[in-house]
Amino acid sequence: MSQELSSTRQSRDSSRKAPPTIIVIFGASGDLTARKLLPGLYNLGFDDLLSEHFHLIGYGRSEMSDEAFRQSMQDAIRKHSRRPLNEEIWGQMSGNLHYHAGPYDAPDSFDRLSKRIGAIESSIGTETQCLFYVSTP
Repeated sequence: MSQELSSTRQSRDSSRKAPPTIIVIFGASGDLTARKLLPGLYNLGFDDLLSEHFHLIGYGRSEMSDEAFRQSMQDAIRKHSRRPLNEEIWGQMSGNLHYHAGPYDAPDSFDRLSKRIGAIESSIGTETQCLFYVSTP
């Protein structure tokens, strides 16, 4: 970890960190996620304010792999974040970004989403809060 980043993180009060959290963003392939939401979450990670058990599931109608979603979000951070992309921070964060494609009117897609959330919660192994953000027109 770089000296500057290490000293910044050591000065943070650990009680300010969020508990284990899963955020689901509906409409994640859209402009708001790329311009505002992901850069904002990246900056929270840069400031060491996200839980080490932070996961994000982007939900959208567009077909996309987890890796393609991560690449899209990395590009968005490079373009829209107030800070330059730090490879160390991005490396810690990117593995916890997931994408789930599906229509908004199909119950089976939400059943699959629920199972995916459950699998992430099981992998964390502790109580997890789940937040839902609707970013659709």
